[in-house]
Amino acid sequence: MTVDLSGFAGPAQLRWAFGSDGAVTREGWYIDDVRILLDTASAAPHETAARVLRPRLLAAGPSPAPVGGAARGQEAASIAIRFALPREARVDVDLYDAAGRHVRALGGEVLGAGVRSLPWDGRDAAGRLVPAGSYFYRFAADGEALHGRVAVVR
Repeated sequence: MTVDLSGFAGPAQLRWAFGSDGAVTREGWYIDDVRILLDTASAAPHETAARVLRPRLLAAGPSPAPVGGAARGQEAASIAIRFALPREARVDVDLYDAAGRHVRALGGEVLGAGVRSLPWDGRDAAGRLVPAGSYFYRFAADGEALHGRVAVVR
C-alpha cells in the first residue's frame, strides 16, 4: 500500500492496528517492511537535509562529472555514492569486492549537511582498475552504518 502524505506538513505519526487472519498452523498477518520516501527531486539540497533525521543512502550511479583516465585502453568507472546528511558529519565509505576483500576507502573527511556524493573512479587502493562485477560498500556517518551495492561494467 502506498499513502501519499504530500498534502500534509509538520510531524507525522504512523500507527497500525493488527488483527488476525485466523491462521492457527502458520503465521498470520504481519508487516514485513516499512519505507518512508521523501520526494527529493523537487527540493533544494538544504531543504532535503532538514527533512532527514539521520544519514541515509541515495541511489548510487554514474558520476555527473567523470573522474578518470585510461589504463591499458580501458576507461575508469565513474560512480557517485550519494547520501543525505542531516548535519555536518565525518563520512567514511569502504568498498569491498564480492569475496569480501577490502578494495578501497573513500571519504574520511567532515562534510556539511545536505545531499552529497563521493566519487569512486573504479580503482583499488593501489590505483589499479578493478574488474567488472558487483562491489559492496559500507557507509558510516554520524553513528550510522549503512550498506549498498554498485556494479562496475566495462
